[in-house]
Amino acid sequence: MAGAASSRRILRSRTRGFVAQAIARYVVRCEDASKGVIIGYDHRFASDGIATAAAEVVSASGTPIFLTDKPCPTPAVSLLVRQRGAAGGLMITASHNPYQWNGIKYKASYGSSALPSIVAQIEKDLEVVQKEMVAPLPPRKNLIQPLEPRAPYLDTLEKLVDWQRLRKAKFRFVSDVMHGSATGLLVELFRRNGISCDEIRGTRDPRFGGVHPEPIEPHIEALRQTVLAGKFDAGLCADGDGDRIGAIDRDGTFVNPHQIFALLVWHLAGTRHLPGDIAKTFSVTKLIDKLAAKFGRTLHETPIGFKYICELMLEQNISDRRGRKRRHWHEPLHSRTRRYGFGAAPGGVDGLARQIAW
Repeated sequence: MAGAASSRRILRSRTRGFVAQAIARYVVRCEDASKGVIIGYDHRFASDGIATAAAEVVSASGTPIFLTDKPCPTPAVSLLVRQRGAAGGLMITASHNPYQWNGIKYKASYGSSALPSIVAQIEKDLEVVQKEMVAPLPPRKNLIQPLEPRAPYLDTLEKLVDWQRLRKAKFRFVSDVMHGSATGLLVELFRRNGISCDEIRGTRDPRFGGVHPEPIEPHIEALRQTVLAGKFDAGLCADGDGDRIGAIDRDGTFVNPHQIFALLVWHLAGTRHLPGDIAKTFSVTKLIDKLAAKFGRTLHETPIGFKYICELMLEQNISDRRGRKRRHWHEPLHSRTRRYGFGAAPGGVDGLARQIAW
């Protein structure tokens, strides 16, 4: 239940306590627990309360906790783990899944999805906790500190864009956050740099307006209608926890993630000539294979799941955008998706970074 995919299920009180205990056991035994754990949460029903409960359980192990003081995207937690050198991170979310669900994503000390070996260890600890009905220790609330998650995230993303060039283009954008925890972020980032950007579905709604918070058809129809009615140049959509992306072109055409990945490969490898290999899972469009061949890049194909691309990057030291070999380098612009990696060590899936890159 520690992985991004395998942990998405409804969290009853006892279940979430067991999972938090298992993660605490792993952190204490396998990481430097003194570096603390980051805990964030999304806009789903009770996510804030579950985050607080998880913080109390993990703090009982003597591990310092940095609990975000507001909802935030999953990539913000990944970034904070990296920036603060934390022992790990927890994100309370069910990502793009229906509103009835909630879960826990665990981010390892390098900021990205836990490797299969880490997931296996946490699952073993979970079995022990459940089998022996291990009662949690009293929380150590003095170890729980509030943490503002959005400012460092925006400051990092802001450094990735040639804002002057974008301003000259005079494009008009609209952001659809689907009532998720990426609310207000893209709008703030664009407006502070003089780029026109509106937002729809930006209020917190634990039912996500009656649709699945996944940026694909038909759930993206509201964005299509807004782009056409407002004559925007493009609409950019993020899922419930801000790590997936969809887009609408000015004529109402849906641009799916596979097409976006291909465009980003073309831009990064073909236009900007950034060095590095390309990694994808076998479920991704063969356009990536063709582009890798066109630009003379080594292509790595993995099973489905960003954790496998993460494992590949950690093991093989895929070059970063400056051509240097760095095992734990983080750059959200290149942490494309759980299906795509380009020229950087892992930092997690980042929908907002892909939006500003696209």
